[in-house]
Amino acid sequence: MSTNQKGPVKSGTSQIVAGTVIEGKLHIPGDLRLEGEIVGDVISEAKVVMGKTGIIDGNVKAQNLDIRGKFSGELHISETLQIRSDADIRGNINTKNLVVENGAKLRGNCNVGEE
Repeated sequence: MSTNQKGPVKSGTSQIVAGTVIEGKLHIPGDLRLEGEIVGDVISEAKVVMGKTGIIDGNVKAQNLDIRGKFSGELHISETLQIRSDADIRGNINTKNLVVENGAKLRGNCNVGEE
């Protein structure tokens, strides 16, 4: 997060559209809407929303995550992880709160609750 004379500045929602592929580490000071693909780590100081075409192959650290797409890696969600019915997750999950819809695919270890 950057600062100026008026204090911390948070951006709005960043969007990555379907067909876009990003390789590397991505740090978002606000929300992220993902329909494209990220190969690498994602750090958001707010909420990440992955649509049906969204793909992440890497680690995610965020306050909240709502996932419909494909994910492979480690999730570190400080508040709530929502796994929708069309999500496909392979990896480890660490979150305070977990909501899983019927039909979601989840392969890996899951740690839920306060640490």
